[in-house]
Amino acid sequence: MICTEPSFDTVARFNELPNLWDADGAKNKQVTEEAFKTLGQLFVAHHVERIFGLTLLHNHFSLEEGEILLETGSLFDSQQEIVSQPVKVDKLALPIQGFNWRIINKSYVPYEFRHENKDLKIEFSSPDIQSFLEEFLQKLNELDLTRIFGICTINEGDFMRPGIEYTNGRKNITIPLADSTDTFDKIIEALWVFKSDSNEKFIQRGCTKSCGVRGSGHATLHSPT
Repeated sequence: MICTEPSFDTVARFNELPNLWDADGAKNKQVTEEAFKTLGQLFVAHHVERIFGLTLLHNHFSLEEGEILLETGSLFDSQQEIVSQPVKVDKLALPIQGFNWRIINKSYVPYEFRHENKDLKIEFSSPDIQSFLEEFLQKLNELDLTRIFGICTINEGDFMRPGIEYTNGRKNITIPLADSTDTFDKIIEALWVFKSDSNEKFIQRGCTKSCGVRGSGHATLHSPT
């Protein structure tokens, strides 16, 4: 049901994602607060709200054949920076694992990756997680939102230090939201987590736009000021 490694069609599945502008527009048109509440209740009911988050499906640029988008870094190390950029699969020196998934038919297909971290390894075969994945897939299809939302893995750090992301060329850079000195014309919500006590959604990371209404393309939306 859920894959964690790149496959022969990873590039195609990544490149067919909408750009941020189109993704946000589709979300605003199709997704109601009731839909957010319904999906959030699934995370909480299955006790996975500290394991998975709800993500807005979009890409930042196209991948070339043989590439994946690999995330490295942390908001908690000395650099306080997360960088996602294309790398060739045959150049990888360490094992990787998917952390962002979209639903295609009845499967979870990864489209972004990190280096494997055995300390944060998720037991995808556990009954609780399998139950959540099955019900989330069913509900997302029922709401006709499989082209809008996917899921991603999260950790305690995501709750402690929200980040803000911008794009520079073919590189996505996330820095702590509190430390950002840039002035952004608009912040677009891209990742939601759900509180276990009240089912409220709150933003952990936003993709940013620096050109206001003058921008109509994804690259413009993500250009740093």
